[in-house]
Amino acid sequence: MASSEAIAKGFLLIRGSYPRYKFEKDTLFAYEILLKDIEDKLMLQAIAQVCRDNIWPPSVSEILAEAFNITDQRPSGIEAWTEVMQADGLWPDEGFSHLSIGEAVKNIGGMRAIVQSEHPEIMRRDFLLAYEEFRKQRQQEFRALPKLTETLNLLEALDNV
Repeated sequence: MASSEAIAKGFLLIRGSYPRYKFEKDTLFAYEILLKDIEDKLMLQAIAQVCRDNIWPPSVSEILAEAFNITDQRPSGIEAWTEVMQADGLWPDEGFSHLSIGEAVKNIGGMRAIVQSEHPEIMRRDFLLAYEEFRKQRQQEFRALPKLTETLNLLEALDNV
């Protein structure tokens, strides 16, 4: 989990990357609360990449999205569909390079349905939609705050100060 030191380093990287931008006092606090569930190295990699890609300072949401992209080792939708098309035989619906490919294949009826379809373009479309939906679900799981209760308790304690 991200240490206060790593978050401070990340914030310094952001401030240094955007020297004309004036940050509010509470910005570091928000970064610290909302990024604490990410490993130090991953958080710093994500911040560095977002700073390279964006004209404006990154939001927590942008940093989390980039951290997910760094950790998401799935092939692109087109690469996944190519893998499905190169699969040998009518089954299995498993054994692909990534679990999400098998999930998407099962979601559209399995390998038998794909191979026997008279409309491969519709199967391709449905596969890509299912595959992207599974990616979105994984991204939401990644972005969820596992320590939400702890975070809410901390914020409540600060309100009482």
